[in-house]
Amino acid sequence: MAKKFEKLEDMKNLGPKTSERLRAVGVNTPAELVEMGAVEAYCRLKLTYTDSTSVIVLIAIQGALMDVHWQEVPPVLSDALKLEAWELLKAQK
Repeated sequence: MAKKFEKLEDMKNLGPKTSERLRAVGVNTPAELVEMGAVEAYCRLKLTYTDSTSVIVLIAIQGALMDVHWQEVPPVLSDALKLEAWELLKAQK
C-alpha cells in the first residue's frame, strides 16, 4: 500500500457500506486490512453477509490494497485470489 490511509473509506473501492461491514467483521483500519489481506477479509464478509457478498468484493478489496480501481486488478491475480478464497471458505465449512 503506497499511500497511508486513515479510514477504510479513504481507500479506493471501499464505500461506506463495505467499510461498515469490514468493521463489523473485525477489520477497523486500513492497516488491519493490509495485515489481514484481501482473501481473509473477503471470507469473513462472505461468512457473515453470505447472500450480499459477491466475488467482486474480493477483487475490490485487493484493488483497495493496491490503490487501483477493482477492474485494474490483473486477471491472473484475480483468479488466484478467487481460488484461494474458495479453498479457505471450503475449509471453514
